[in-house]
Amino acid sequence: MTRTHSFALLLLLLVFTAPVMAQSKTYTIHGKVTSFEESLALEGATIRVKGTSAITGTQADGTFSLDVADATQVLIIELTGYETQQVTVGEERQFDIALKVAANTAFVDSSKHLLTGQLEQPAIDHLFAVNLSR
Repeated sequence: MTRTHSFALLLLLLVFTAPVMAQSKTYTIHGKVTSFEESLALEGATIRVKGTSAITGTQADGTFSLDVADATQVLIIELTGYETQQVTVGEERQFDIALKVAANTAFVDSSKHLLTGQLEQPAIDHLFAVNLSR
């Protein structure tokens, strides 16, 4: 193969691989998820990039890091008992996200353990009367 052919082949290879390399460029964002009311770190919150398979969770101190492709991507932050929040990445690289307790959530402190759950109104057909008189 001549030098001219080698150069042409190399140039052709660069032209076709450059767009692929540009699309795969990502950057890492970092953040912390806390409770809105008490500013407590929230462990186990899920942070995912909308429309992709990119997902991570918060550590015990509420921190997370995640690779994103561009500024237009939207983060979805979820944790049972809290309202889901969506944030556009934009030019930010550091996020402080405060989640509000969902309106239908109760927190009960029982023997130094925090229990969480969501409340539902039971269907009327699940209720029944008990006669306690004898």
